[in-house]
Amino acid sequence: MKTFYRITVPVIAMLIIGLISACGKDSNGGTTDIYIPDINGNWINAQDANNQFSFFDAPSQAATGTFNGNETQDGAGIATITGSFNHSKIDFTVTYNDNSKPAATYSGTVSGTANQKMVLKSAGKTVTLNKQQF
Repeated sequence: MKTFYRITVPVIAMLIIGLISACGKDSNGGTTDIYIPDINGNWINAQDANNQFSFFDAPSQAATGTFNGNETQDGAGIATITGSFNHSKIDFTVTYNDNSKPAATYSGTVSGTANQKMVLKSAGKTVTLNKQQF
């Protein structure tokens, strides 16, 4: 009987540990991203307070979706935005209205709840956007 317990207890413990570690993993073994961002609203460039990104048409309370928007510099609309998000991952393209420069592609992550921020890469530079709080 002692042999049964010496073998059974470790096996059950290993099964429980395996089940716990499997929770929250995606099919590729990575952690499942359950973040649901609130994309809609005004976002201020942390490096330039006169540069603002406004996102709209994003589905509310959705883990994935598409959105539109515009970019303003010193209060003037300079570009239109189209993009998508998948949980905390976000990608969008900025197309300048006057064709003064080529379209810019931004990719990065969204994080936070009360104080959301985006950390993005575009043309090798990092851009941080903070959601404007009202």
